[in-house]
Amino acid sequence: MNEVCDMEYSDYTVRIRFRLPGNRSLNIDDTEIVIGNYSEYGEVLLKSADNQSPIKEADWLVVKVSSFPSKEIAESSALEIEDVICRSLAHLNIGADFGRRIHGGGFFKEYLNQLSGQSDQVVLNDEVGAMIFPTELNPIVARPGEMTFTVSVQADKLLGACQLALAERQKLTERERMAFDLFTMAHKVNESADARFVLLFAAVETLLVPKSRPEVSRDHVDHLIDITKEAELPATEKQSLVGTLNWLKAHSIRSSGKAFIRGELGTKEYNGVVAERFFVNCYDLRNRLLHGQKPHVDWREVSNIVGYLEIMVSNLLSGDSFEAG
Repeated sequence: MNEVCDMEYSDYTVRIRFRLPGNRSLNIDDTEIVIGNYSEYGEVLLKSADNQSPIKEADWLVVKVSSFPSKEIAESSALEIEDVICRSLAHLNIGADFGRRIHGGGFFKEYLNQLSGQSDQVVLNDEVGAMIFPTELNPIVARPGEMTFTVSVQADKLLGACQLALAERQKLTERERMAFDLFTMAHKVNESADARFVLLFAAVETLLVPKSRPEVSRDHVDHLIDITKEAELPATEKQSLVGTLNWLKAHSIRSSGKAFIRGELGTKEYNGVVAERFFVNCYDLRNRLLHGQKPHVDWREVSNIVGYLEIMVSNLLSGDSFEAG
């Protein structure tokens, strides 16, 4: 949320900026349209963020609702309005980035004040997601240009890696080929640390070959399976339970992963901890992220770890002995 000042005004606006995926668009020629009414507070306006491009061509879109009698009501309504947009887009099979999982960035307050003085109009950061301001201020929104970066590899490093691979000529397994494809896909989603993390951890999982539990444990599971098959349960429930029990004959991803990472990477360290411990940290983070376990995952937590996970996957796929750092 963007707070302008502590003064009280009689009318507040909710402004929500979001971006559609590159392969989705809304086929609307206008720069803005009214898409409905929000309770008794006013019209819901959909527009291009730059106020010039047709909605169908805009990189960023904005939804605005005005006429809220207090900042508190505007703040409590902002999330609900955002949820309305999310559900509407989901119904159309369209996702959208509301900035919930990325760092927003923006100009420093001193620079915004300088711009405000030069234009005689309040200037605010053009934040992704929801921002709230007094309607009568009619602020200008300012956004830094899109930031992109490219990792450039020097020729000598490429030659060194290729010569080493040529000398060993070690074929990739089917698991390693699939893991490499996931590793590659993770490079295509740089804007989302969450997506990178999930794809990179999936690459690690692909490399794992679950180890069988001891014979006595497998016999015990077989006994449970026999009991389940004889139980007075619906056929579909039996089938589901038997399938789950069969998985118990092998060690969990956590246990298998610890053994695999320990064997492949030994004492290498990632993010200041030994590889096996780092894998466990990533595994726990993955469960919290994908299964909604508490504490819920803040985007900063993912951003701080995903780069090290990328290095780990790189080391696993290349089989190199360079220090992970």
